[in-house]
Amino acid sequence: MKKQISAGGIVYRRTGKKIYILMITDPSNKSAFPKGLIDSGETPETAALREVKEETGLHDLEIIEPLGAIKFFYTWKNEKILKSVHFFLMKTDEKKFTPQLDEIKSAQWVELEKVLEKSGYKNQKPLIKKAVKAIRKLAKKRL
Repeated sequence: MKKQISAGGIVYRRTGKKIYILMITDPSNKSAFPKGLIDSGETPETAALREVKEETGLHDLEIIEPLGAIKFFYTWKNEKILKSVHFFLMKTDEKKFTPQLDEIKSAQWVELEKVLEKSGYKNQKPLIKKAVKAIRKLAKKRL
């Protein structure tokens, strides 16, 4: 069985008291987070930053902490593939983004409280909960 390792980011920004998380609409029309394959010689952190920049056009990104990985199987050209995706919590102050529409369908800032219900994949929910908890903890430190 073939294995793939990817990395991506759950990116947030704060505007006043409002906190938003960047979500993409993937090729399957589901709300998710930017991610992609780790290139040879890259660390998961470097790949996550590169993929978020490539898919969204955001450049001012800071990794806050690792969130963990999700694993799932999918089939491509009649071959079963085990995919692992390492996600990192990232922060930006940028509001505008430029989605790379050949890889994703769209991107949007979603209010923190609505991200969990908007997620298109059940296996992302534990990472979202972990990210929301970390973001709220960081927000309290700023107040």
